[in-house]
Amino acid sequence: MKNAIWIVVAFSMMFVASASATIINIPGDYPRIQEGIDASADGDTVLVQPGTYVENINFNGHNIVLGSLSLITREDSYVPLTIIDGDSLDTVIKLWSGENNTAAIVGFTIRNGYGWYGGGISCRHSDPLIANNIIIQNSSDWAGGGIFCWSGSNPAILNNTISNNFAPEGGGLLTCWSHPTIIKNVIVNNAATQGAGIAILFCDRYQPLAISKNIIARNEAAFGGGIYSRYSTFSMANNTITENLTNHFGTGLYLEGVSNSTILNTIFWGNSPSEIYVGEWSDPVITYCDIQDTVWVGEGNISADPIFCYPDTLNYYLRNDSPCVGAGQDGTNIGALDVGCYHTEMHELDELLPVSFVTLQAFPNPFNSSTIIEYTLPKSSNLTIIVYDVLGQQVDVLSEQFQLPGKYQHTWKAKDFSSGVYFVLLKTPDYSEIISVTLLK
Repeated sequence: MKNAIWIVVAFSMMFVASASATIINIPGDYPRIQEGIDASADGDTVLVQPGTYVENINFNGHNIVLGSLSLITREDSYVPLTIIDGDSLDTVIKLWSGENNTAAIVGFTIRNGYGWYGGGISCRHSDPLIANNIIIQNSSDWAGGGIFCWSGSNPAILNNTISNNFAPEGGGLLTCWSHPTIIKNVIVNNAATQGAGIAILFCDRYQPLAISKNIIARNEAAFGGGIYSRYSTFSMANNTITENLTNHFGTGLYLEGVSNSTILNTIFWGNSPSEIYVGEWSDPVITYCDIQDTVWVGEGNISADPIFCYPDTLNYYLRNDSPCVGAGQDGTNIGALDVGCYHTEMHELDELLPVSFVTLQAFPNPFNSSTIIEYTLPKSSNLTIIVYDVLGQQVDVLSEQFQLPGKYQHTWKAKDFSSGVYFVLLKTPDYSEIISVTLLK
């Protein structure tokens, strides 16, 4: 997620810079995100400072931009530091009231949502922009663990990491009677019965549903580990679908019912036990794709090891000697990513997926002159604890050292600091967490 889509940034900045719009700061103007949304008018921006906000949010028809500081700084480092946590009580963010394409969610970690109609983000009759977020560890009893698109919702889903989510249908993302645009997302490690990465249900041919330049990898389902489609028409171009798992056939792509889709310049490789299943009523057009174990009928299709750079670290860029280089339509490359193993973006994904969790807390909080920062480290690691003010400026460093597993405490002596809200960031190579503390004098 290091390189944000600049068109997304420009779109968002248009709202921030609008003379008629208001910027509502959280927690400066309101302590809770929902309060800021409720106080907003169409065209406003609700700008959220780093921290963990345990909330279940509803846009309630407000066509606004909800963004972290990455919105105005263009720094993706704010994304893992600005967390909306659903506390497993409900969907984290709902857009159920006809929000249009001027509504946006940009630059958050969205986690621990739980709901029947989607766990992380749920869209019904709405068309928001969903960009540059980490959508992780959400679940649903029915569909759309990470993102749920239902009944005429046509969001633009761009440049998100969608990981470790679960639902019976559409572990990472489900679209039903809707036509989202799904571009440049990393959809990994999700689980479902059908469609662990993406599930597409009853999407007709009269509106475009486009899936382009996505990494869909290491998802696991009974059917359709990568993508599952039932009675749907969609187009796919330049995706990399790899290392997904199922108990049955059609691991990379499973087409059921009448699913007549167009698939171009896409890699299907390392999906076990089989790459593509096409039901008896489906008739997809598959061209210029690299499909393991078979030369699929269709112009330009090949079956050759794509030679990824470092697949063990989720780096699916192509090596210079890859047979997918220049083998796509009109001499383009096959797959989602460019050529060149100097790229590190996919390797950095490992740092966004927590391997182990650190419990971070402060007491007392609020406090007068000092507070104790307590945390538990489950494995040996280099660790840093930094204090920031509400402007995102570093004001103190509490720890910067290698530590063995165990429970630790650090005292922050803040007698020389002004009253207000501060943020304590704990970072290890595997994990980061931030909490807010309030100094009262």
